Amino acid sequence: MKTTTDSSMTSWYEVDELISMLRAWGIGYLVGREHAADFVSPTADQQKAVVLIQRLAQCDDYPRVRDATISLLLLHPELADAVQQALEESEAEVAESIAVLILVTLYLQRLWSIRLAIALGHAPAFPEGRFASLWESRNLPPPACKNGARGLTALQEFEQRRTGFPFTFIGDWQNQVDHLLLQEEAKHHSLEDMSSLFALLEEAQRNENESELGQPNDDGAAIESFLQQLGRTFRKRVRLFSTTLGKMERGNNRDVADVKLLVEQGIINLDELDQAYQEVLAQLGKGRYPRITPRRFTERYQMVRGLI
Repeated sequence: MKTTTDSSMTSWYEVDELISMLRAWGIGYLVGREHAADFVSPTADQQKAVVLIQRLAQCDDYPRVRDATISLLLLHPELADAVQQALEESEAEVAESIAVLILVTLYLQRLWSIRLAIALGHAPAFPEGRFASLWESRNLPPPACKNGARGLTALQEFEQRRTGFPFTFIGDWQNQVDHLLLQEEAKHHSLEDMSSLFALLEEAQRNENESELGQPNDDGAAIESFLQQLGRTFRKRVRLFSTTLGKMERGNNRDVADVKLLVEQGIINLDELDQAYQEVLAQLGKGRYPRITPRRFTERYQMVRGLI
């Protein structure tokens, strides 16, 4: 049965009530008046969680509250069943809003997987596979493509066409994750499983090196292959440094932020990183990797090293 909704009826009181509900779920960065609200476990009462998601999706006049759904799903991946139900039971307009919020969550989860893992104390886990039809039916890239970056851009263009507004939606979506990261980093969670961080770093490296057609970029693939070969030679911790060097070689803003965070959190040591860099540098430009330019690798490393 489809749920009929009317976003124009959202009042200040209702918005404050939703903000209080979000606080009960651990989203504490929105400002509003206090209302009594209990945390409702989706396993104990899924229908209440479904209604919350639907109500948030209707807040078109209050986009910061609506978009807080992104943080809610990142913080509570166990809401996946409730989100699926809300998507299936809502009228078309609300269902589309929910679909967009799910896609944004999946793309940003990929884009900020490393920092989210460190901030939350575990790898982010909102499921991708069950929502594959959402990006496929809209001809959008999957979340793994360029670690979500390409999908976010395509989704923004899709929303601009759908709504008729040339807004920079990405800035609003990213703002939610920024607030969530600051909120959770202040809690100083301990990372539950270091191996999960290694896996995220390596997967992010592979996804970043994929070209637009889904085939590995020549230079990126060569560097990735070399780092993987190096990683197999040493213990798992050294693989973390091989992967970190790959981020430094790319040198984009997100990769630099990831490397700085790894250093600040004491997960990697700069002396060991310098040693790994020297081992990599000695093998570039010859043998199986003649196309990788040692000079470029050195320039990138020194540039990022100076920013840490």
